[in-house]
Parts: sequence; C-alpha cells; structure tokens
Amino acid sequence: MPASPGRIEEEPIRIVVEGQQLIGIVHRPPGGADERPPAVVLCHGFGGHKAENHRLFVKAARAMAKAGMAALRFDFRGSGDSEGEFEEMTLSGEITDALAALAYARSHVGRPVALLGMSMGGAVATLAAERDGDVAALVLWSAVADPLRIARHMATQAPDQPRVIMYRGHYDRAGNLIGQGFVDDLPRHRPLDAAARYPGPVLLVHGTRDEAVPPSDAELYFAAFPTRDKTLHQVAGADHTYNRGEWTDQVIETTVAWLRRHLLPAPQS
Repeated sequence: MPASPGRIEEEPIRIVVEGQQLIGIVHRPPGGADERPPAVVLCHGFGGHKAENHRLFVKAARAMAKAGMAALRFDFRGSGDSEGEFEEMTLSGEITDALAALAYARSHVGRPVALLGMSMGGAVATLAAERDGDVAALVLWSAVADPLRIARHMATQAPDQPRVIMYRGHYDRAGNLIGQGFVDDLPRHRPLDAAARYPGPVLLVHGTRDEAVPPSDAELYFAAFPTRDKTLHQVAGADHTYNRGEWTDQVIETTVAWLRRHLLPAPQS
C-alpha cells in the first residue's frame, strides 16, 4: 500500500519461515515517491530486537524512509515478537531468517535491496549477503567478526560469574537462555571468509570505545572485503550501541548518506 502524501507509511508485516512467524515493520517513503523504492533490511544483534537499544533501528528506518528508501526491520525467531524460543536460536537459523526477509523485501517492498546488520547481526548479514548473491550494498554496525569468541567466553566462565551462568542445561546470559545448539553451530560460520566472497560495496561503522566488540573487528572486516568501494567510519568515543544522541545522529546520518549514494539514482541535471 503506498504511503499518504507527506507521511511515512509504517506497516506491520509477518514472514513465515519453517512454519514460524517473523514479525516486522516496513517503513515506506512518503506518497508521491517511487512505489517500488530501494529497500534496506535491518538485522538486530544477539539478544536484541527490531527496535534495538534506545530505538536505534526505528530512528534509522524512519531516516531512510525520509530519504526515499524503504526499510524492513524484523525480529529473528526467538527474539522480540517473533515466534520461537531464544534457547532454540542458532546462527544458521538467523541466516535463514535474514534470507527470508531479503526475499520478502524484493517481492513486497522494492529493489535493489541492501542489508544492514548490528553486532552479531552484522555477522549474520555478512553470511547472508554472501549466500544470497544479490545484496546491492552491505552496512555493518559494531559487527562481530569472530562469533566463536562468544562460545569461548561462555565455555570458560565459572558458574558463579554474573554474566553467563548455567541454568537447567542452558547458558543464562542476562536472562536469555542459550541452548547448546547455538554453541555447537558456531564453528560452521566464518564471517570473514564470507566477507572475502562478497563483491559489493560496504560501509563499516564502529565505536572507538566499544566494550562488547573490539574496534579491531571492523579492521578485520575492512581487510577481508575485496571491493575497493568500502568505507570504515569510526565514531570517536562511542560505545557498542551508540548510547548518546550525538553518536546516534552520526551513525544514522553517515549511513543514510552512504546508502543514498549507492541505492538511489543520481538526479538528472
């Protein structure tokens, strides 16, 4: 459904994957714009959801729509409002969900389609982009380059450590129960190898004081991507999820400007 004149359309949608529903929101540009605009699919982080911290994904999706691009943000299975349980989540499952969201965007929202991933969602986005083969541009925010580091962290922590404890046969990380299947699945996935096979343009954004994913992960990604059309933007002083207004503005403004250059046709003179 096209948006009303001057107003961004925000439509709840569902995507069925392996019999379970993904719940998402599509943001479309105001009426009068292209009815099949370029689209961006947003992949949230580990334990996150389609709004992300301080509604970072909501702000970003609305900024994209104002700039003439559609955006689809969704919850992976077991996260947010989507079906499934978090303890059943695996990286393989999230890649499947991301591929389904890409297919939905192309069929129901617009083309070309870019993919944006945050934190662990950045690893998922990289792996999905390489597998999909038709992602027009890739944006990684605070992206995890070494998912196995998470498994090693959980495996080496003592049971009385506050961040990861054992509870009924699951790893309990701040109330999110993580199944052994997640840990066992991680060695199958090497995001940096997938990055080396992705030929499209890439924007990497990372805070210089990220406490969760070291800034060196962005440098590893930058070295791995083969394209010459790649940009590493460091946000001075920023933490993992850009928890200040000035950091949020910088991330969104940098990303939207970059996406416009890569997805929207240049105006005719």
